[in-house]
Amino acid sequence: EQLILLKGFCIKVNIMLDNDKSGRNAANEISKQLKKDFFVSMCELPEEKDPNNCSKEELQNILINAKRR
Repeated sequence: EQLILLKGFCIKVNIMLDNDKSGRNAANEISKQLKKDFFVSMCELPEEKDPNNCSKEELQNILINAKRR
């Protein structure tokens, strides 16, 4: 249901989850599901850093450098 809603609003999705093992695994699974319908980019956080621990400037740079999958 959420995918259907998302399809109506965008064609590109940036995935940014915690940079620990479980976060990376979840990001890969989400990417696999979304890349059928969207252009998917993965945001790479600094080692063992979470999105909520990043400054606004760090987040902007991470989004600019997101890698397409």
